[in-house]
Amino acid sequence: MVRGSRSRYRRRNRAGLWIFGSAVVVLLLLVLFIRYVMAIDSVENEKENAAIERAKQEVAFEQIIDVERSVWDKVTYVVKGTDTNGVEQLVFVQGDEANVKQASDGKTKEQIREQLLGLYPEASIIRISLNKVTLDQKEEYVWETQVRRKDEQGEKRVFYQFFRFTDGSPLGEAYSMPNQ
Repeated sequence: MVRGSRSRYRRRNRAGLWIFGSAVVVLLLLVLFIRYVMAIDSVENEKENAAIERAKQEVAFEQIIDVERSVWDKVTYVVKGTDTNGVEQLVFVQGDEANVKQASDGKTKEQIREQLLGLYPEASIIRISLNKVTLDQKEEYVWETQVRRKDEQGEKRVFYQFFRFTDGSPLGEAYSMPNQ
């Protein structure tokens, strides 16, 4: 009987070692994943901070309200804030290039949201962001919208559509994304 109890003890001991070893491996993988995500986040934060510094060279900001990152043909950071006169300014930063627009010179995000829901009442809005893109060989300041709505066949799809920043007029047709 002593022999049988010893082999059961060894089996339990081996199972415990496997469980402990597996837990250590899972914990190690989790730590490595978190460090990887933090490294990526750190790089993005550095780019955002560089865009803010570039925007500050163009406008004497008293307060920065928001920074948005958009990607179409180039990566664009839009730094939104109020200047020393209390005027809301937008600085579109692409690399070393920066262009300033007064927020009052264009439509607001809420106005574009209402316009989208007027055009597509059944749509669910995924994203609305400012961007500077090249369309038909011409640079445009736009509201880039991403919505999920039905296409002509009644199938739900994601669509991208641009609206001119200054007056909210649509630029071209909506681009449909393939369903996956």
